[in-house]
Amino acid sequence: MDWNLFYQLARQVAKKINGSGYKPDLIVGLARGGWVLARILCDLIGVKDLVSLKVEHWGVTATPDGKAKLRYPLNVDLKGKNVLIVDDITDTGESMQVTVEYVKSLSPSEV
Repeated sequence: MDWNLFYQLARQVAKKINGSGYKPDLIVGLARGGWVLARILCDLIGVKDLVSLKVEHWGVTATPDGKAKLRYPLNVDLKGKNVLIVDDITDTGESMQVTVEYVKSLSPSEV
């Protein structure tokens, strides 16, 4: 995928988010694939705060038992915040599930 197509698709995602009425206070970009999209979405939907979370599951970072695992916890207060989680792809959904459960444990208002 070339950069122009990527950016065009990111704009479509931003348009859907803006159209939904959801106003995130913070975006969590999943390392490493979700970083670029998360950063661009911050600009497109006007979110100032971007943090990164790493969940190991696939490829070079694969875990021995094949289960998705949180690698580095967040060092940020999410209590009462609206949080948007961004990744590049969801295959089995396991990484996203681990992420959502972890983020919810930090008492955000909405995920």
